[in-house]
This record gives sequence, structure tokens and C-alpha cells, in this order.
Amino acid sequence: MVDASPADVWALISTSDGWRSWAAPVAEVDLRIGGEIETSYDRTARIGGPGNIHNRIASFEPNRSLVIQIAQAPPGFPHADEARNLSTVLALERRGSRTLVRVTMSGFRDGEAYDALYRFFDAGNAYTLNKLAERIENGPTNWAEQR
Repeated sequence: MVDASPADVWALISTSDGWRSWAAPVAEVDLRIGGEIETSYDRTARIGGPGNIHNRIASFEPNRSLVIQIAQAPPGFPHADEARNLSTVLALERRGSRTLVRVTMSGFRDGEAYDALYRFFDAGNAYTLNKLAERIENGPTNWAEQR
């Protein structure tokens, strides 16, 4: 639950400037079906770099939901082939003057690779939601101060 409208949260998850203000210092969003969100946690990286993360936009409804799928994991990411079978939904729901932000994933199957991915994304999605809440509460991330 965050102290922001769905439109304000939407701007943070659907635009390049929004992503760069909290999620990753390098980010570019091509908001269209089949478009991509390309990011890197390395502030010296550049869009188009070989180590960037590419998430394909599967669907979206402005101010309500964004569905993405991993198109390219960074080099060395464990179980990258299996990860491409996963979909992530970021859903926004107005609750008075606040917004409930929910992240759900589907596409997991049986097996150790998917068990490992589940553990990774369980922790990673919690971290992401906390970073989003921090952005709303404290303003943009100063990437120069981050390690």
C-alpha cells in the first residue's frame, strides 16, 4: 500500500524517467504491446549494452496493470531459459487516496530450476515493492550515492 494515486504509480512503472527514479539508474521503456523495458543496475551501463535486462511488455492497462515477460536476462543469470516462461503482473488498485500495488508471477513449473527462480523472485519482488514505496515516500533515488 503506497501513499500515491494509481496514476502516480503508473508513471513510475510505465515511463523511462519513472523507472530511473527508483528501479534502476539505466532504464528505457517502450510502452506498447511487444515493446520492452530495458534496464541495468550498473549506472555506467548504456541502453543497448550486452549486460542489460530486457522485459517484453505482454499487455497493459494504463493506471491499472502492466504485464511483462523476461526477454533477456543478464549474462550469468541462473536458469535464464526457464525464466523466459514466467510472466509478471504489476496490478494497481485504488484504495481511497492510496494505491495497493500487487506483484504476481505465473509460469512456474515443477523442478529445481523453477524452485530456485521462485525463491529468487519472491525475494526480488519484495525488494522491488519496498524500493517503490521508498521512492514514493522519499523522492527519487540518488544513484550516485548507491553502490
